Amino acid sequence: MSVGRQYRFVPRTTVHAVLFATGVAVVTCLTRLGSQPLSWDEAVTVNAGRRSWTALWTLLGHTDAPLGAYYAVMHVWIDGVGLVGIRADEFWLRLPSAVAGVGTVALTALLAARAYGPVLGATSGSLLALHPLFVFYAHDARPYAFVTLLTTAATVVMLRILRTPDARYLAGYAALAMLALSMQVLGAALVLAVHAGVAAVRGSHRVLLLTAICAPLAAAVPLVLVSRRQAAEVAWISGLSPSSVGSFLVRVVGGGTAAPVICVVLALGVRAAIRRQSVGVEYAALVGCAVVPIVGVIGLSVWQPLLVPRYVLVALPALVVVVVSALGGVRVSPRIAGALLAAIALANAGGTIVQDAQTYKYEDFRAAASLIQGSAHIGDGVVFLPPSYRVGMEPYLGNADTDRGLPSDVALSGAFSPYTSAVIGGSEVNAASIDVRIDAEQRIFVIGSGPVPPLHTARGAAVPDVAVATEVALTRNYSLVWIRRFGDVTVSLFRRERPAA
Repeated sequence: MSVGRQYRFVPRTTVHAVLFATGVAVVTCLTRLGSQPLSWDEAVTVNAGRRSWTALWTLLGHTDAPLGAYYAVMHVWIDGVGLVGIRADEFWLRLPSAVAGVGTVALTALLAARAYGPVLGATSGSLLALHPLFVFYAHDARPYAFVTLLTTAATVVMLRILRTPDARYLAGYAALAMLALSMQVLGAALVLAVHAGVAAVRGSHRVLLLTAICAPLAAAVPLVLVSRRQAAEVAWISGLSPSSVGSFLVRVVGGGTAAPVICVVLALGVRAAIRRQSVGVEYAALVGCAVVPIVGVIGLSVWQPLLVPRYVLVALPALVVVVVSALGGVRVSPRIAGALLAAIALANAGGTIVQDAQTYKYEDFRAAASLIQGSAHIGDGVVFLPPSYRVGMEPYLGNADTDRGLPSDVALSGAFSPYTSAVIGGSEVNAASIDVRIDAEQRIFVIGSGPVPPLHTARGAAVPDVAVATEVALTRNYSLVWIRRFGDVTVSLFRRERPAA
């Protein structure tokens, strides 16, 4: 590719390419880490990280087993920053993911620079550092930036092994593969499947490399079996449809503005590759790492809906390299090539700036907690519908300090706190106890996905579960004072209108 040859200030070496892309990543991944409140998923990370090791093991036996290694890392991280007197707030909780994001960009630039030269290396790494989906999860206290870093490192080592087999590289690859699988098994397994396919057709040293790939995959089978028993965790994902696939693909490529340009570039690259009638092993590996996770998740969604962009974050490093190399393989003037790359970069940067400027990601638990702290009276109660919302509020209400007093958690069982129960959100008392506890309160805050709907269940009628018991008790003797929405979380205040029987 001739883009950059006529300009003076371009990367001349692989080191320069890596440093340039890393500098862009430092700006996009390490800034504004603490600006947005924790999302519900991030609050789950806090819940897992603050547990004792025994309580964490109990949780993993019930839910989130495939994320156990990440929770263990965050447990150590939270304890570690606490030892030096730092409270693990939003910034510190997201910092490990941000560092993983910067590392991934550096490895992507290294990978592309070795294959296609410093200019394409710096360009590929920079495009990844600007990608909205990538930056979102670099700013997220979840494992997806980690698994992307590990799979990208494994790809770099795998390509090195193809050129120079060495026992140290094989051992390093096996360790990276095992760590990636333990962080997020789905994305890692799809990338490793590509590696196995490349190793199988490569010819020389295939046995050694296949052993290094298949051993971690075999070791991860028990984790897959456990995760299958916890399939209810992904029951919220909508089924396969043309609109869901389209939305999924648009987010993966960087957003609606970047998608048309990227499609044009890929079409030109495919045409050029067909004309050349020769595809190197490195290019084939990168195309596989970019395509197989995306196609694989779409295919698996026929059986079990999994169409969530974060599950294919592992494909983004290879995808940006393939896009840039595709443009490098076509016969266009440097100005046209530069204009296409600039259009992609500007589209990605615009999407990243817009998403970072949002007040919150999905739910604004911080603002909801602030409202409750300012409105609560001593003796108020609070209930969570559904109970999982307790986890989202805990990092804010649980650490609050107010002279007016915080509402008491009416439904929470005294035997199990949110940090000891095997159930996300803590274990709650039975329906009969809920009815009695709510009737003892003058004011009740309800935190959840919406206001309590009007029910017309007669007093004394049987109630099937805790949620319905709560709704019955509230609608029987209470009236709605106000309701406030903070994204996907709603806070309602109910006040007693009739005395308890």
